[in-house]
Amino acid sequence: MRRTLTRRHPQYYSLPIVAIAIAICLNVSLADAETLESLVSSGWIVAYSGTVSDEFNGCDYDRPIPIDGDLIFVCSSYSYHYAYRPSFKVVSNAGLTKYLIDNEVYSGTLYRGSPTYTYVSG
Repeated sequence: MRRTLTRRHPQYYSLPIVAIAIAICLNVSLADAETLESLVSSGWIVAYSGTVSDEFNGCDYDRPIPIDGDLIFVCSSYSYHYAYRPSFKVVSNAGLTKYLIDNEVYSGTLYRGSPTYTYVSG
C-alpha cells in the first residue's frame, strides 16, 4: 500500500520549513561576510594600509601583486575581482593575520621587496 502525503500530514509541511530555515541561515552568513568594518568592530586592528600598485585582476595561485611601498602580496587562492589601484590592508588579531584588497579578504603571504621585470628585445 502506497502512502501519499497530504496537507493533513505533518511531514507534508516539514520539507518546506526546513528549506526556509536553510535559506534564512544562508542569508545570515552572506550578510556577515568579512569586511573591514566587521573585522575592526570585532577586535581586529589595521596593521598596514596601502594601495595596489596597478590594476588588480583578482587572485590566482602564486600570483604576485605589487603593493606601493616595496611590498608584494602573493596569492594562495583563486578569486576574480577587478579594480584599479584598490586599497590594501593588513589586519591582525591575537597573532592571526588577514589581507584585504578592495575590502575583500584574500589568502596569501606578504613579502618585502619589489617585483623583477624581464624585458626581451628582439
